[in-house]
Amino acid sequence: MNGIDLLSEFVVTGSLCGLRIDSPVGDVDRVMQGDYIDAVDGGGLVMRRDYGLMEFGFNSDSEFGWVLKGCGIQLHRLPYSPDLLEELRNDMGIDFQPYTTWGELSQGVSHRGGGSLEVSDQDTFLKYRMPSTKVSVIVNNVKEERDDYVGYGDVWAVHLG
Repeated sequence: MNGIDLLSEFVVTGSLCGLRIDSPVGDVDRVMQGDYIDAVDGGGLVMRRDYGLMEFGFNSDSEFGWVLKGCGIQLHRLPYSPDLLEELRNDMGIDFQPYTTWGELSQGVSHRGGGSLEVSDQDTFLKYRMPSTKVSVIVNNVKEERDDYVGYGDVWAVHLG
């Protein structure tokens, strides 16, 4: 699968590789491959799990244990981390490019029948949100060239929650 297909599906369905809000941590363990870092807050009620490109946020639930409350794909990490690109290909069969433009992603969302997106200007970023799925696409709005950093019109991150 290529990165645009994964991202488009995420925006339109609110599901990342089959994972949705309230998925148990065991489902994340079954879907995700590779190493990760867990960080639990002092009270033990919130956990963040970082796989490098993908991050997952969990809340502790007395009945179900850790349940997913949000997740995201940190695309801004790809230009300076070619190892992440290789890991995604090898571990999950997902082929991302170092940069993803909003134009490419917008077209993918449209082809999947995605509805209208709410747009807000956050100065250095534009935020495109699909209200029905609670997925937001954060796009770089600073007029700069690409290098080890995403350029103007490139997707910074895609978040659910």
